Amino acid sequence: MATTEPHLAPLDKTLTEKPVTKTDDTEFTQAIDQFTEAIELNRSNYTLYSNRSAAYIRLGRYAEALEDAKKTLELKPDWPKGFYRLGIALQGMDDYEEAMVAFSQGLATNPKESAMLTALVDTMLKSCLRDNFEPKLKQFQELKLEKTPFIVVSLVGQELLSSGRLDQSLRVLEAARSIGTDSARLEASLLQTLGHAYWQTGNVSQALDYMERNLGVNINIKDERAQCKSHSNLGLAYKQLGQYQEALLHYEQQLQCAQMVSDGQECLDALNQMGECCIKLSNHGQAATHFKEAYKIARQLGERAVMFEQILKVATAFQSVNDLDNTLLWYRRHLTLAKEKRDKKHEAIAYSSLGEINHTRGNFEQAMMFYQQLLSVAVELNDVNLKAKAYGGMGQANESMLNYYYAQACREQQLKLSKELGDSEVEAVALSQLGHILQATGKISQAMNYYSQCLILCQQRKDKAAEGRAYASLGNCHLALGNLREAVKFFKHELTIASEVNDKASEVTTLGNLGTAYLGLENYEEASEHLTKSLQLAKDLNNESLECEALSSLGNFYTKRSEFEKAVPYLDKALKMAKNLKDFMLESKICHNLGLCQEALGNHQQAIQFYQHDFMVAKEAKDKEGMTRACEKLISANQHIGDSAQAEIYKKKLLNMAEEMEHTSNRCCLLNKMAEDLLNASDFEQAITFYQQLLSEAKREQHQSFEGLAYCGLGNAYLALDKYDNALSQYQRDLTIKKEASDTTGECRAYGNLGSVYNCMGQLQQACNCYERSLTLAQQLDNPLLICEAYSCLGIVYRNMKNCEEAIRMHQKQLEIVLTLKDQLTEHCKAYANLGESYEAVLNYAHAVHCHEQQLLIMQRLCDPGGLLKAYASLGRTSQGLGRLPQALNYFRKQLELAKDLDDVEVILECYADLAGVHMLIGNYGEALNIYKMQLYLARDLGNHANEAAAACGLGDVNSALSMHKEALDYYHHDWRICHDMGMPDGEARALGNIAEHYEVLGDYQTAIENREKQLEIANQIQDDVLKAVALHGLSVINIHLRFDSKAVKMLKQALALISGLQEIELEAKIRYYLGLAFYHTCEYEFAYVSLTRAVPLFDQLYLGTNAYFDYSTKRTLLLHSKLYQTLIHVLVKQNKVEEALSVAEKERNRAMVDIFLEKGVCRQVLQNVGLLKEQSLSPESLVEVVSSYRTPVIYYTVALGHLFTWLIVPKNGVVQFRHCDLQTLDMVGSDTSSMYSQISSSYIPLVDRVIAVRQALGIEQQRNFSTSSRSYDDLEFDDTDSLDSGEYLGTGSVGKAASSIGSSYMRGPHVNLHPIHDLYDILIRPIEPALPKPLVPGSNCGRLIIIPDRDLYLVPFALLKGEGSSQFLYKRFHLCLAPSVHALMASSRHRVPLHRRASVSGTRGNAMSASPSTDFASKVLRSQSFYRAKHNSSPLVLAEQPSLPESFASEPLVVGNPASPLSTTTVIFPNPAAEKEVTVVADLLNVRPLIGSAATKDRFLRQMSSAESIHLATNISWSRGEIVLAPKGNDSPFSQEESIYRLRIGGEGEAMSLRGVADGAVSSVPSTAEYVVTLEDILTAKLSAKMVVISSCYKPEHVHLRADHLLAVVQAFLVGGAQSVVIPLWQNSNSSSRHLMNAFYSSLVRGSRASRGLSYAMQTVHNVQKSSHPLHWAGFAVVGKDIVLRDNLVELSYALRSMLQGSLDYAIAALKTMQAMVVTSLRRIQEGNTEPKYITKISVEQKVGPVHGWQELLTSVGFHMIEHVKKEVPPMIFFPDHDDSGMQRKCRRHIESLLGIPSSALKALQLLAKHPELASTLLAALRHALLSLHNITPQEQGIQIQVDMPCWKAKGSKEFFNTFHFDLADMNQYYITLYAPLVGVDRGVLEYAVGSILAIYGPEELMEAAPSSKQDVPDNLISEC
Repeated sequence: MATTEPHLAPLDKTLTEKPVTKTDDTEFTQAIDQFTEAIELNRSNYTLYSNRSAAYIRLGRYAEALEDAKKTLELKPDWPKGFYRLGIALQGMDDYEEAMVAFSQGLATNPKESAMLTALVDTMLKSCLRDNFEPKLKQFQELKLEKTPFIVVSLVGQELLSSGRLDQSLRVLEAARSIGTDSARLEASLLQTLGHAYWQTGNVSQALDYMERNLGVNINIKDERAQCKSHSNLGLAYKQLGQYQEALLHYEQQLQCAQMVSDGQECLDALNQMGECCIKLSNHGQAATHFKEAYKIARQLGERAVMFEQILKVATAFQSVNDLDNTLLWYRRHLTLAKEKRDKKHEAIAYSSLGEINHTRGNFEQAMMFYQQLLSVAVELNDVNLKAKAYGGMGQANESMLNYYYAQACREQQLKLSKELGDSEVEAVALSQLGHILQATGKISQAMNYYSQCLILCQQRKDKAAEGRAYASLGNCHLALGNLREAVKFFKHELTIASEVNDKASEVTTLGNLGTAYLGLENYEEASEHLTKSLQLAKDLNNESLECEALSSLGNFYTKRSEFEKAVPYLDKALKMAKNLKDFMLESKICHNLGLCQEALGNHQQAIQFYQHDFMVAKEAKDKEGMTRACEKLISANQHIGDSAQAEIYKKKLLNMAEEMEHTSNRCCLLNKMAEDLLNASDFEQAITFYQQLLSEAKREQHQSFEGLAYCGLGNAYLALDKYDNALSQYQRDLTIKKEASDTTGECRAYGNLGSVYNCMGQLQQACNCYERSLTLAQQLDNPLLICEAYSCLGIVYRNMKNCEEAIRMHQKQLEIVLTLKDQLTEHCKAYANLGESYEAVLNYAHAVHCHEQQLLIMQRLCDPGGLLKAYASLGRTSQGLGRLPQALNYFRKQLELAKDLDDVEVILECYADLAGVHMLIGNYGEALNIYKMQLYLARDLGNHANEAAAACGLGDVNSALSMHKEALDYYHHDWRICHDMGMPDGEARALGNIAEHYEVLGDYQTAIENREKQLEIANQIQDDVLKAVALHGLSVINIHLRFDSKAVKMLKQALALISGLQEIELEAKIRYYLGLAFYHTCEYEFAYVSLTRAVPLFDQLYLGTNAYFDYSTKRTLLLHSKLYQTLIHVLVKQNKVEEALSVAEKERNRAMVDIFLEKGVCRQVLQNVGLLKEQSLSPESLVEVVSSYRTPVIYYTVALGHLFTWLIVPKNGVVQFRHCDLQTLDMVGSDTSSMYSQISSSYIPLVDRVIAVRQALGIEQQRNFSTSSRSYDDLEFDDTDSLDSGEYLGTGSVGKAASSIGSSYMRGPHVNLHPIHDLYDILIRPIEPALPKPLVPGSNCGRLIIIPDRDLYLVPFALLKGEGSSQFLYKRFHLCLAPSVHALMASSRHRVPLHRRASVSGTRGNAMSASPSTDFASKVLRSQSFYRAKHNSSPLVLAEQPSLPESFASEPLVVGNPASPLSTTTVIFPNPAAEKEVTVVADLLNVRPLIGSAATKDRFLRQMSSAESIHLATNISWSRGEIVLAPKGNDSPFSQEESIYRLRIGGEGEAMSLRGVADGAVSSVPSTAEYVVTLEDILTAKLSAKMVVISSCYKPEHVHLRADHLLAVVQAFLVGGAQSVVIPLWQNSNSSSRHLMNAFYSSLVRGSRASRGLSYAMQTVHNVQKSSHPLHWAGFAVVGKDIVLRDNLVELSYALRSMLQGSLDYAIAALKTMQAMVVTSLRRIQEGNTEPKYITKISVEQKVGPVHGWQELLTSVGFHMIEHVKKEVPPMIFFPDHDDSGMQRKCRRHIESLLGIPSSALKALQLLAKHPELASTLLAALRHALLSLHNITPQEQGIQIQVDMPCWKAKGSKEFFNTFHFDLADMNQYYITLYAPLVGVDRGVLEYAVGSILAIYGPEELMEAAPSSKQDVPDNLISEC
């Protein structure tokens, strides 16, 4: 097919007009086919597409034609025919606009194509643009230009642009530009059109380019008019782009061109545009100049409308620069012109503008006049719009003149008219302004209603700016109501909108409002951030007014935060700006804040100056409220500097202003302020008067806010006057108003006020309901301060309701929230105080102390004296509750000092009472006496009769405690006289009770009865049931004394009935006790039991709750607690309920222990934490069960009211013997017919005599002189009242000099007077001796015996007791062990010592003395003295592959002796080398390093004692205080510890003293006792794991008298602290005997003996030495607690067995069998009770075991004793043990049986595996799994599988070991080996032996290393090797 285009008819003819015949149709179809085939052959030939397009056109297939035309142009973009085909196709599709574009673009490629031009014109005429185009075409035809392509195309482009077809017009116009023209004017016209077109499309750069070209062409042709138009276009373009400076330049050029051609209209336009650009550039002055010039030209041209327009523009420009004078001038010119022209419309505009400008200038009356004239014009014109505007202006003027009534009326008219008009914009303004007016009059809820309507309307109108203002107004309302969270939400909405509409001024204001709201919420960080942003934005806007407001707000922010120095610079800057702006209101406010700052900074004169400035500015601004505010501050400031005359002047001014004040708000503010001042000054009646005036004024003016304030203030005043009904009424009215006003914050506070009234009225549930409602509202407001206040009040109410748990929960929530509020220290303090008081209410004093400590810290930071007084009082009270009486004294003293500084006499009196009360509780009666006297004298001087009477009562108590009976009675009578004269019946009754009680003590029962009857008479008069009960109780006690028991019972029953349901716990407890006692006396034992058992929980509650730390009388009441239990024991015994009596005795014993700790000053919280305050009662069955668990008989003693009760409890059989002995008559069956009350007051001296007689017989104590009718042994006063402050810690363990001096007095001979010992034996042991265990072999030991003594029996040397005629002391018959109680046994039986690993395995001691560096001199001393001898094994070293000894699981013992205690001027604590020698011996035996001298610090002792296996103490101890004296930390001695020890040893005590003087320095450098004294609390809280604590003879040499309770306190502290056993000294031993006894004791312990056996052995060892055979040397120790075994030698046993397995297997087996035979023999001897010594020669054993190593270690570990060459002729011997206390022999037997029970091949494999202790756990787990699989095997299974890890399988011997038990390899992976054994080859018994073998050679399972993880890395070659 040809590739050339076919010859067609002319384009404009054939394609568009010639009809197509059927023949043609066929031809064109064929042509299309041919063109298509050609295209397939050559797709790049554009002519083919063009020709096919033409064929398609001829057939009317325009869509296909269009596609081919486009393809043609794609291949040949500049080919005219392509555009022609495109245009025709588009024309055929009726797309004329695009067709015109195609034809135009085609002409651009070839302007000479006439057919193209014709087609363009035809298309234009066919289009919708024909009507506009055809007339213009005719004009061109007349001018013969219709054939000019440029003109026609340009015309088409302009028409398309005019019709809005921007895209097509641009392409056509660009085509015209491409066609081009020789005419510059036509070119300029086209460029102008193109610029306009591109501008409309938003292509700014292209538009500006064509505009600039247009200007260039016009300049070239010098066409000034055209240039003028070009500059105008460019100016307009740049102006719309915001490039006002460039626009201004073009407008200036336009003005010049217009002036050149004298075109006034163009000049007018240019000046007008220049003025607008200057305004945009903020050059308002220049703008005004341009507008004035435009006004002149308009006047010349006679353009009236333009004149009006320019006048308004000039005025607006002047107004923008605050040039109000010129603004007013031009507005007047506007009015004049309007009147001249009689233009009412512009006259109205002028009146409106004049009203507005006068309002701005503050000429409100002038403004009102102009707005009224505007209204007249509006009425004349009947223009509703103008009427609305007039009413709006009048409303604004009235509002500014504070005429709110008229202002509201005008705005309501405006609102009505706007609704008639349907003008939503004006309606929104009216609604907003009505809201402002109502808000100003305090009608916040109504205001919010209008604002809400306004907001809805603005949202409907989509007026964002107005919507933002509505949000701001609502935010301000919430701010005024205190709904700060809601205010923040609204302000945030407003801020978002302001940002959207780019209203920067509103952003500044809103940021300031947000800052103010956050400041109110005390969210200072947010407040600061928003206020700072507000200031920065105001600076960016260069708006001085806004910047001034922002600076003022920031200054106010720092003023509110009391950061006055930061506030001043901001306020100074703001003040300067306010003066420049002449903003008097703001200037006044700033001056006020500056005055506040200067006043706070102490600059009172400067403050007065600022307040005066504030007053003058407010006066000038006619701001009455500001004047009032300034006057108030001037009054207070002048009063502060003492200028009362000036203060009076301002007071008069203030009163005058109040009278002259016309504005309600100002009057109300002043009345409210004056009422508040009176309320704060406690002038409540006068405050009520002013609040009532405020209420009348507020009601008259319907001012809701002030009405609410008045009701609230009246409620506060009535509440202060205790007029609760009146207060309730006022608060309810306040609540009603707050609800009506939708004031949520006010409603929340109103409910809080109501709750306060209900609380005061005692209607606690109603109070609770109100506070809960307040809480709900506060949570809705999300106001944390209100929430905290609600929680605080709720907690107080719940506390008053006795629901203290809920109170604590409320106050915890309060604290939780308040801690999130930064810098709210006052609220923090309040929360801590509340929570502390709630904890006090539940007696949780530890938590209370913590809270009050935080309270104190905050008060100290705030420097708040009043708060400090409360904090000190609270801490004193809570410390007293904890039993920390010294701390309580300290806090009360600090409170007293501060109260004296503040001259607060009421608090001083309270402090005196608190201090004296604590001294009474401590027993410091002298101090209490002095303080009560000071309270008495001060109260008398002040005329405070109540305090004077209380002080007299206290003085009576003190004198009574001091047995000064006459003085006590005098003070009690003084108390009575004051109360009688002052009409205080309660006090009078109290005094009569004290007087009666005192006469009762003196035995004057008749006078006592008379006073009790008077007390009862007063109680009847005042109808006080509790007081009646007190009087009846007192009378009943006297009747019990007089043995009128029946009468007493009757009175006590009456007393009980009176207090029924009154929760009088203390009184009820006493009544029930005495009632039980009276029943006992009348032999009504059942009633006595019931009454006494009911008294028990009451006393327990009183005891556990009150602590007797607050009330001296309560402490005296609790003295009956012990007597109650003892009486109950008697009652139960009378009823033959001996087991129940035992249970009661146990409970009383535990309670008495707590008493001892409390007397020692142990904090009650510590006792609570260690569990001593828990209910500790055991049933008789439980007691027997505990004893049975020990498999040891127990002797239980209890001394109760002069009687000794003895129970013998045998395991499983329970109580087998009970004995009851009257200690006065020693009658074992004594009757109790005498008065129990007389027994209570008498004593059991016969028993005490015998205890003392034994000690005196030994020479321990000197003869005591006391009457047998005076006191019990417990009550005797001894000299052991140690005081660290007085330096009375004297003596140490085994003190040499002291012991020798005492020994000279009691060691008069070897014989001892045994009669006291026999007597004591007859009382304690003989009554139950028949039931005691008997020896298996006569003369042998009977085994263990546990003795539970009571009271003074702890001082009995039970080991020394024996009956007359008996040859054996008790320690030889039994292994004795004491216990404080059955509970102690129960606790120790549950005790488990945690496993610890030694840091070293070689036996080296710990480096306890590493703190003191060793010198060469010290090293020589150590070597010369053989100090710390190393402990070596007896076996020689074996193979190099010998496995090392595994780490021991026991921690190291702690041995302390002879610490370098500090000296003072009053202490004489001698260094004691003897104690040092003793601890050196003990340390060597235990293989540890002792703490000696300066190394024995308290700090180091406390660190090591918790984990120590055992503790040995040879230090100074104060038994009465329970304190151990050690060395202080940081001894500055220039000598090393070793050198100090050497000097002490060699130089004696003289050298010791000189050395100590060097060490301790001057007396002034003595450290505090807390640095070197270990207290009972330290021990109780140490969490000890020690098996045993040994206290070695720590006595004062000059104070040999010891009290049982002192001894027991220390013992129990260690036991409760976690120790299992304590060895205590009963007296002081001599140095050598103590050392020898401890040597023997520990030697026995390390061989596995129990503590009781070890002590018996030690006693016997020392006893057998002639020079120490006196009992004083060996009988003075006792084991208390569990009978422990100190050392468990399982590790040593395993090490020995591993050693024996080394070498030849045959020898090893033979050695094992030999060891087995020896152990079995030993166990058989022990079982038979054979105590005869048995030994075997060492050589005979060696012959049997051969070359095997480790057998000696094995025998030693299980208790065999090696004796090396004693004499040359005596061979080394091995002695058999006489016991197996540790069970090591039984364990050894099992181990050897296991090793011998496995096949020899397995044993051989174990020889190899023994070298790998890390495999132990894996082997053990595998074997145990095998046993478990055997147990769970099913019939279907033929074998069992186990797994071992790869390292275990690879170890030498592992395969052989498992193969022995028929386990073979079954499977393997990277980590594990699976082994399989058939059932026929597995022997369960052999497997069990295998498990035992693993345990035998590897040691305790607890110490085995954990099996390796399955994820561990295993070498690849290991798998391949397997």
